[in-house]
Amino acid sequence: MASIGYYLVNSIDSLYYIDDSTNAQHSKDDVTIVMAVYNEDPDMFQSSIRAVKEQGCRFIVVGDSSLEPYRSMTEELGGEFIHKEAREGKRKSIAVGMKLVETEFVLIVDSDTILPGNGVTGLLSKFTPEVGGVSGVIKIINEGNPASYSAEFTERAREVILKSTAKRGNTLTLDGACMMFRTSVVKDFILSKEFTEPRFLGRPGKLGDDRQLTGVVINKGFRITRNFNVIVYTRPQKTYRNYFKQQVRWSRAGWRFLFRYIRDGTLFKAGKFYAFEFLFISVLPLSFLALIFTKSYFFIHPFLFHSTPLSFSVLFDRFIRVFIAVPGFVNNHIDPFFEIRTLVEILNFVGVGIYAAAVSSNMLVNRLKTFAYGSIALLILFVANIWGLMTFWKQGSWLTR
Repeated sequence: MASIGYYLVNSIDSLYYIDDSTNAQHSKDDVTIVMAVYNEDPDMFQSSIRAVKEQGCRFIVVGDSSLEPYRSMTEELGGEFIHKEAREGKRKSIAVGMKLVETEFVLIVDSDTILPGNGVTGLLSKFTPEVGGVSGVIKIINEGNPASYSAEFTERAREVILKSTAKRGNTLTLDGACMMFRTSVVKDFILSKEFTEPRFLGRPGKLGDDRQLTGVVINKGFRITRNFNVIVYTRPQKTYRNYFKQQVRWSRAGWRFLFRYIRDGTLFKAGKFYAFEFLFISVLPLSFLALIFTKSYFFIHPFLFHSTPLSFSVLFDRFIRVFIAVPGFVNNHIDPFFEIRTLVEILNFVGVGIYAAAVSSNMLVNRLKTFAYGSIALLILFVANIWGLMTFWKQGSWLTR
């Protein structure tokens, strides 16, 4: 029944979310954009840096051992380029750029992210006094491959949750692809070793700079939110292999920060609804896995322990009772709670249907194709989440690039 409530609450919140809180007290001159680049596709970088230039703000690009053509592209557009000879990773590159930030706000953007024309002004408009960090909404550049559609489905399904949490307090997390902060809230932390040289279980760690900064903002008493009218485009993974690796990386970061947020109290400082959403999303795949094992056990139980003869009619009857409606005791008697359990299954189906409608409302084109490849995405997300939990202590590389 909890899952029914989860789907309904998030769906209704998403469908009736109104992005109407604005603050026009700040200007583009109050913002500095910082971007780290390492071995980015030159065409992608050029699109990204041109979009940054159009914002009308000071912008700084830090080349993490990468020099050309990135320096030429940046300086031709009036930006500042800093070259780091040794590759040290995104975090240290951001810190190098942050040292030069003196404006009230800083916007951190990935080198494969394309800002819309209203990017800076849209994000700035959400900075009411209690807000410390803002992101837009991520859209996937459609490259025509199945992984593009799966990634877009993932983002649109996630958008439902993000709208719901934003409506009730803090949005779930900021996106590393594009996140704006009050400089005074994050600068000292970004320049600290806790950010540039993070450790997990006593070992160097690399995952989740966006989640870490989200926690910093919340712990300092500020809210994090989004402007869903600021649509930020980013490049998808080209293959399902890389898409799976990306999801594993994100899953590991999610589990690590769940444990950390519980330990340091961040989870509950962000509000009860935020805590519920974070916990529910984390344990949902585990609950589904437990349900599969439980139903599978009930399905094979009579054949293993009661010498029930195998036949199509018996197998079909077991399938209906086990996988369509949850059984009670598995024997030759009719389950007295069969009707109730069937009703619960129907309600769950209705809840999922309403959630799917909310997801669909976030899609502008290619709904059927996106949903079709979304089924593959759901399977990948399920496996990646379980694998991420089983290997959350692994540090590894970024896996995808």
